Amino acid sequence: MCRGGAPRNAKRPRRWAGHQRGPAQVLRSRSPDGVEQEVWGHLLVHHAIRRLMHDCAGQTQVDTDRLSFTRTLRLARRHVTAQAAFSP
Repeated sequence: MCRGGAPRNAKRPRRWAGHQRGPAQVLRSRSPDGVEQEVWGHLLVHHAIRRLMHDCAGQTQVDTDRLSFTRTLRLARRHVTAQAAFSP
């Protein structure tokens, strides 16, 4: 509990609230090498989403703080799964 009577989350910006309490994801790998590969995969996807956000913000002259990581991730997921459903 914070001193001063304010709730612990009161000082944290609202946009960070969902990132720290999201659903826990269990890694599927059973071996240490597989776990390492999965962690690197998650880090690479995170970097790719952030890079996409940065590039889009630069093209549209929008401040990067105005963009939502969660919304961008959902958009990327929809785009990737829509392309996967296409059969040439």
